[in-house]
Amino acid sequence: MDKLLLNSNLFQATASDWIKSIPMDLECYVKELYTQITIKPLYYENQHNILSFINDTKKVQLIEEKNDNEHLVSTKEFHQKGASLIQEIGYTLAILSDILHSKEKNELEKFIKELELEVYIDTDFFGSISKLQVFRLLLPTILREFITEEHMEFDIPIKAVTSTRTITKEEPQLNLIRKTVEVIAGMIGEANFIELIPYENTDDAKRWSENIFHLLNYESKLKEFGNIVKGCYYLEELTHELCVGAWDLFLQVESNGGYKEYIETGELDKEIAVEREKSIEKMMLGDVKLVGLNSYRRHEPNKYNEKNQDELDHETEIYHFSNWIEKCHQLANASWDCLILEGASEQEEDLMKNILFTLHSIGLKNKIDADVLFIAGDEKKVNFFQLMNPKKKLVRVVEEVSDEDQYSMSEITHLPNLINELMKIEVQK
Repeated sequence: MDKLLLNSNLFQATASDWIKSIPMDLECYVKELYTQITIKPLYYENQHNILSFINDTKKVQLIEEKNDNEHLVSTKEFHQKGASLIQEIGYTLAILSDILHSKEKNELEKFIKELELEVYIDTDFFGSISKLQVFRLLLPTILREFITEEHMEFDIPIKAVTSTRTITKEEPQLNLIRKTVEVIAGMIGEANFIELIPYENTDDAKRWSENIFHLLNYESKLKEFGNIVKGCYYLEELTHELCVGAWDLFLQVESNGGYKEYIETGELDKEIAVEREKSIEKMMLGDVKLVGLNSYRRHEPNKYNEKNQDELDHETEIYHFSNWIEKCHQLANASWDCLILEGASEQEEDLMKNILFTLHSIGLKNKIDADVLFIAGDEKKVNFFQLMNPKKKLVRVVEEVSDEDQYSMSEITHLPNLINELMKIEVQK
């Protein structure tokens, strides 16, 4: 079916029509998401759904406070640093493997029986659901390597924790929507327990956050259903790809001597940093929306005056979904504009367009005769312009950053820290 059938022709569609049509429809949808999933032909009767192997869990419970548990394995460290879904799963499995290898044989069974997994989930709705399901599938595979009992069943409790990196300081009530999406993902993803972290440490924020769970629990009755994602086409494909990717990463870490040795090489931090930059770039360029911040803003940013500078610098990991916005908002204290001179390369012009788009998307408007200028062009012409305008702060937009330039950028992700440094010096003056 090249075109959508009208209601009158709907029942004339054959099975082959749908097999051709639905993957095309899904392809249009999937290309908008984080993970590029290859759309395959629909399942046939002789194929098994990967999610059908996951048993229905007990009714989900809300956990209000964290429990210190020496048998707890968590994705927190990787999640807050900005790791991808595959990295979160693969590295967490590698940590578990290291712990299991360190145990004596007589300790293994007791440890596994008391083992608990903590998984951080965010507003990547389908990704969060699949992440929980992947752990359900891969945990038994690892545990069976350490247990000799053939018929031992593994029912590892999974606690889903709502993300802190999706919490934003501006438009704080909108965090309730994000937290609601995360809790729904935890419920559908079959978490045994959910810890809902309030977006602020206030009584109202705590009460409203807890009511999210109560509404979904007692009114929507989401927890009453079992594995409702079983057979869901897109989630089947996403879960499969995450399984394969995470398992390959886990084997890579194991082949390099395990998690402890792998982290000492520095490769782990480098790999996470790459994914972190990618996620921030997607947000800055509008591929990922933060409603009320870089999308559907209600007002321009307030003057940057409440945040302690040291506090902002140390929030990079926890609030990296919105930290870049807060740093860029400091330009509200100054006027800015973009200037392209003769000799600018195509790459520099594209980066200049991205700077304009990013700053406009968070409510910052460029002005004529600005104090801060993002400038690109032939080096001699830029130097001459600076000589003729000594009072203006120039940020050079270049293909490759040079140590000789005080302020320069070659990637859009350089923008937040560059503005932070630039405005920090202005405040000190």
